[in-house]
Amino acid sequence: MLDEADLEITNQLIRRPSGRVGIAKDVVVMFCDIRGFTAFSASLSAYDVMFVLNRFFRQAGASIEELGGSIDNFIGDAVMALFGIDGDPDAPVKAVAAALRMLEGVDRLKPYMEAMYGQSFDVGIGLHYGEAVIGSLGTGKAEKLTAIGDTVNVASRIEAANKDSGTRLLISEELHARIKDEIVVADFIRTKLRGTSERKTLYEVKALTPAANERLSRNPNRGGAATTRFGGQDWEPVLDEAELPPGTRKGVERDLFDILLIRTEKDLFALNNACPHLNLPLNDSALTEEQTGIVYRWHQSCFDLVSGRIREWCAGLDEQGLSTTQPQLGRLHKNRREMVPLPVRIADGKIWVALD
Repeated sequence: MLDEADLEITNQLIRRPSGRVGIAKDVVVMFCDIRGFTAFSASLSAYDVMFVLNRFFRQAGASIEELGGSIDNFIGDAVMALFGIDGDPDAPVKAVAAALRMLEGVDRLKPYMEAMYGQSFDVGIGLHYGEAVIGSLGTGKAEKLTAIGDTVNVASRIEAANKDSGTRLLISEELHARIKDEIVVADFIRTKLRGTSERKTLYEVKALTPAANERLSRNPNRGGAATTRFGGQDWEPVLDEAELPPGTRKGVERDLFDILLIRTEKDLFALNNACPHLNLPLNDSALTEEQTGIVYRWHQSCFDLVSGRIREWCAGLDEQGLSTTQPQLGRLHKNRREMVPLPVRIADGKIWVALD
């Protein structure tokens, strides 16, 4: 140590938990980037740009953290995340599982983006396994745990390779070697990563194997909760009762679809958080006066929250079936479908939903 600055930095490192600062560790680094976001955002207001980014980051962050990952940084329209900084042996397969969940979330978001902004929306994800230096960088409130090294650079270049190969999720051969028996590979490519001269093999991942999915679902660190059998159905706890007081509603993200929970002074309802034929979220839809029906904001159709039947169809549309406020959504009166309520109950201080 040569001066006071050296002493201060050394003291910061000493205060850190052992094994989390200034050490070389094998980790999985993830990079995720929104495709064509510069052109996409050029047609939006500044408010809409921030809204879209935060909506995507919320979904991506939940997928990462629920599977044991740590968000390292948000870089413009990109996300960098780390898996395995705490030595979790399942970090490689959890990183792939998180990436697949992120893609599922993007697919659920696409109809919303097309309806609201008339543009497509997609991402590319790259994963690489290798040694990186895990350390604390920055100062004061800006200080954070991060990773540096060639592994980080390679992960970023793998993500960029999606653009040239027309893929959405690519992993390195180093990561593939560790989890090849737990993933389903759609294809592979041999390519030179940007800024390098060496050709590398990258694998396009389609899914996890059923055995890997089952193993992760049993893992208490996955972020999910165990189901229980009741009344001939499998029930999953989705929320603590205290998080949904009477008179409130809350959206809960799940692998297959998002759930909207609505709690009135008398009743509790659960439904797929998507319009039956537009697949748009229902968070802002109004309840009827007696609070047993929901009126979809996109076309003013009213559905019964108990039975799912249609009380009134497309009351807010003109004679051509177009929205008076958002005609770009097209003819909304087509595809007449009933809503499907989900069985829901409160027990042991939690809200349970039957999802089978």
